[in-house]
Order: sequence, then structure tokens, then C-alpha cells
Amino acid sequence: MKRLIIQTGPPEVLTYKTFGEMFFEEGGCSYEDTAVIDVYRGETLEPPAGYSSAIITGSPAMVTDHLEWSERTAAWISDAVKIGLPLLGVCYGHQLMSYALGGSVDYLAGGAEIGTLDIYLNNADSPLLYGVPKVFKANLVHSQTVTRLPEGALSAARSERDPNQIIIYNDTAFSLQFHPEYSGSVMRDYIEVYKSEDPENAGKYGKLSAEDTPESRDILRRFIGSY
Repeated sequence: MKRLIIQTGPPEVLTYKTFGEMFFEEGGCSYEDTAVIDVYRGETLEPPAGYSSAIITGSPAMVTDHLEWSERTAAWISDAVKIGLPLLGVCYGHQLMSYALGGSVDYLAGGAEIGTLDIYLNNADSPLLYGVPKVFKANLVHSQTVTRLPEGALSAARSERDPNQIIIYNDTAFSLQFHPEYSGSVMRDYIEVYKSEDPENAGKYGKLSAEDTPESRDILRRFIGSY
């Protein structure tokens, strides 16, 4: 069986790469053992039992828009968790997993969180996080966030503004608000996009950090290496 990458949209940095390509590059996936399905284009997922694991990507869409493809993917996620399929949600995928399992999603108070920021681990015990420093850097760009955890889920990390940066749902299902697949160059491109879309506040974007984040990338690689 193949690993699955569920693409929930294209990166806003359209001249760069697809989310899937970034997961291949930063996560060490191989094309031979990985299927990529563009659910946002209407492509159909096979039943969860047909895959060895799944990663749900980021998206420029919003979970609260309840788009038809997104609702179908949420139902698929719910079924996948019931059979114990290893799952990793990232950004939109993080929020969609939480929503699919009974949590709530809404806009982050104070506006988008963007740049290379500090992530603080809580006292969570998970093999996915073994060896990760108590404080590490990660790349973020998101306007929505998980505002209420699903029943039984655990928040394993936070940033200064978002208390739910890593969620552990069970022994095989996890999600990350940050982007472990983003290099520093991708983060810089995103900052330029935001600067161009908000020229009146361009100065504040110039102060944002954009770095490679090996500790967050290692979390992704640990998931891929384990499942």
C-alpha cells in the first residue's frame, strides 16, 4: 500500500512548488511509494484502508467555508481515524482534522500568524516528539486556528498567540499548525506575498524572520519514517 498526500489546495507562492513536492523534498517521501490526490480539484480518495498512512496539506481555503470537497475530506478523515490509519495534518490539514473529529475552527484573534516563530512544547509524551527541544523554530502562515479541541485530543505545543500548534488525537493521528515542509526560502516568498497584498503595512513584514527550521522538519521526517 502507498502513503497518501491529500492536497487541499495550491501554495499561495504559485511560482514555487506544490505542497506535495515540498513534502517530498523536506520529508524524504519517495514518488514510488506515495500517491498524491488533489481533493480541491475534485479528485477522489480511495477508502482509508487502501493506504498505509496519509498527510493532509495546507491550503489557501478556509475550513469555515465548508466547501464541498473539504466536507468530503473531513468525512474521510473521520473514517480513517476509526480504523487507526496513521494521519498527519498540516495547517489547513491540522484544522480540518480537528473539525472532522469534533473540534472547532475560527479566525485567529489579532490576524494572521506569519514568519519563523518559536514553538513551545507542553508536557506531552509522544514518540513523534522524542528529542524535540522544549522550544524550537517553525514556519507559520495561517489566518484560522483550532479554537476547541476534539474530545480526548491533547495540545502538545503552543506559540505566543496560538495554544494549539501540535495536537495529538491518538497514538497514530497528529496535526501541526506550522509548516514543517517550508524552507526559509519558501517562508521569505510568503512574506513577500503578504507584503504585496498589504502595501500600507509593508514595513511590518520586513521585520519578520524567515529561516530553515530543522527541528520542525524532523517531526515530519519522524512521522514519515514511522508510518
